[in-house]
Amino acid sequence: MYNGGYGGSSTFRIQDYAPVDPLNGLQGMTGTPMNRIQSSGRDENPARDGGGIRRHMSTEEMRREIARSVPYIPTPINETPKSNERSSREEQRKDNRREKPVQLNKRATPSVSDDRDDDGVHIPAKRTAHANSVPGGSRDRPTTSKPPLSKNRPNQAEIEAKRLKESADKKKKDREEYNSLKAKKSLTDLEKFRMNKLEKLLNINQVSRPAATSKASGSTSSSFKRVTIKQEVGSPVKRLPPPPPPPDYLDPTKGRSFVKFRKWAINAIHSALLEGHKPNPAEEAQRIELEIATLHPTNEQKYRTNAAHKIEKLRKECNSGIIEVNKNAVSHQQILTGVAKENCTVEKGRKVHIDHRKMTSEQLGPLLEPLKMTEDDLEKNGYPLFNKHPKRATIAENQYTQNKKLFLEDYDLTRTCSRCNKDFRLNPDGTIIREKDICRYHNRGKSSNGKKETFQKRYTCCNEETKFSPPGCKFSDVHVFDQLFKKELTTFVSTPRPSSHNDPRTNKAYALDCEMVYTIAGPALARLTMVDMQNVKVLDVFVKPPTEVIDPNTEFSGLTMADVQKATDTLQTCHQKLFKFVNSETVLIGQSLESDFKAMRIVHKNVIDTSVIFSSKSNTKLSLRLLTLTYLKRMIQGDNEDAVGHDSYEDAVACVDLIYFALKNPENVSKLKAIEM
Repeated sequence: MYNGGYGGSSTFRIQDYAPVDPLNGLQGMTGTPMNRIQSSGRDENPARDGGGIRRHMSTEEMRREIARSVPYIPTPINETPKSNERSSREEQRKDNRREKPVQLNKRATPSVSDDRDDDGVHIPAKRTAHANSVPGGSRDRPTTSKPPLSKNRPNQAEIEAKRLKESADKKKKDREEYNSLKAKKSLTDLEKFRMNKLEKLLNINQVSRPAATSKASGSTSSSFKRVTIKQEVGSPVKRLPPPPPPPDYLDPTKGRSFVKFRKWAINAIHSALLEGHKPNPAEEAQRIELEIATLHPTNEQKYRTNAAHKIEKLRKECNSGIIEVNKNAVSHQQILTGVAKENCTVEKGRKVHIDHRKMTSEQLGPLLEPLKMTEDDLEKNGYPLFNKHPKRATIAENQYTQNKKLFLEDYDLTRTCSRCNKDFRLNPDGTIIREKDICRYHNRGKSSNGKKETFQKRYTCCNEETKFSPPGCKFSDVHVFDQLFKKELTTFVSTPRPSSHNDPRTNKAYALDCEMVYTIAGPALARLTMVDMQNVKVLDVFVKPPTEVIDPNTEFSGLTMADVQKATDTLQTCHQKLFKFVNSETVLIGQSLESDFKAMRIVHKNVIDTSVIFSSKSNTKLSLRLLTLTYLKRMIQGDNEDAVGHDSYEDAVACVDLIYFALKNPENVSKLKAIEM
């Protein structure tokens, strides 16, 4: 119920707020606020029943009461209205009494300011719901609606006629503009663009129009003409005929797992034969490729090695690629740089490569100094040194000899095979045990292929996966070992000191390589080859081991039992020949020279080891074959009919070339990265 005023409780109750007025549907009191009547102490209508609603009111009194009423926002009882709120309420009351014009063509929305009747009485939003409770309801209000539609609305035919007329007028204006532009003697670029656009709009043939002259050129042309350029007769350029297509390989039953490489190989062989102007290159290429595939029908690695060697051999025989150059010819660099070579931008910032092969030994010595191994490097890599005892060499363990028995006692008959890694014993009299296929091993290392799910490790000799632990693919009748007797450490000798300050051996640098065979006393020296920095062979000695040879290791040494038996030099004579070229200050270059020094029984400290300066990211040694293929793009140590086993001369030359590559490309060598060459 509406109580006509505020309660007097200090707590919050729903009665503390004015409810919806039943007369007009607004929330809040529309009549005179009872708090204002109570505060004034006047009783404007004595006909009250104490409930706050006037009873027995006439319609006129109700209208006047509604006319004086002002909508307000109800406030809690305990909050006393301030003076500024009262003044703002008075201003709002004055604004609401002003009449606003009715907007046509707009939906009428009930609001405080614009929803009023003829007498100016405010009609709230919910007056429509209570129209029967108040005289003069909303049906007497003027309603706003859209204006009536015009009776003279044009039909479709009139609209089409109007559009056609507008199009004709626009076409007429465009024609007049085009004629005015066409009449001009010269046109600007903007006028030309406008004229071309008008031609497209008016469908005017552009070829028939005479071309306007530009201000810049001043020349005229009557029309565009198609010009045909005739081909020059007797052109000086001679076109070579296309090469014949490569032939198909024969016998597809061989090498089914590497068909793609067989196609590449026969194509390369055919191209090499064409360059050498060989007769019947197609048939010859098929024959050569079939021979290689017959030798290795299932082993892709050996097939690739054989094919690469054969292709290299054919290309060396081809001399068609050598072009004779006139002695008075001028180089391309000289043409670009001209006379003022220092002031030319072509020459500035260019990396100048020095031909180190033309340097003398005195000039090359300072450049080789950063590549030398320190004593810590020598000890870490297992080089023989005289540390504790001047006459007894010491050999430290390295990462490749850990958990291995390096030295033997004289009475010890137990050995470890260096091929199959099995332990075996000698006979009581010290002889080796021989038995059919007693040693089964893999003669090649492992290779990794694929990534993640397809990752595999295989033996390169037989292409078998390592995870299945396949048995060896090679057989031998004896076990071999690479261990030394402790008494052999006393047989090591040091390289001699310089005889004088001008000893010619001091400033020299040589590359050497040794080939070893297996004897009853371990590995022994069988061949020593040494070359200078111009790849000239200065020493090549075949040494006969002092003990019985049980295996010449032909697959890697390249020596047969006959070669070993007919050797005339001994280890002592080999030292004498070596020390004629080498003293303690001579630089010796090689691949993993610690094994060579052990076989030679010498101690030397001025060493450059190619396996150390070209080590991998994981700090492991790489084979000489892989280093030569990676940096020199050359194949060595091939196991085919043209190259059986290793050649010590070939390995020594490869070491020299790797040193020159390191000097020319210091970024590939860790020791030279900080040195400006």
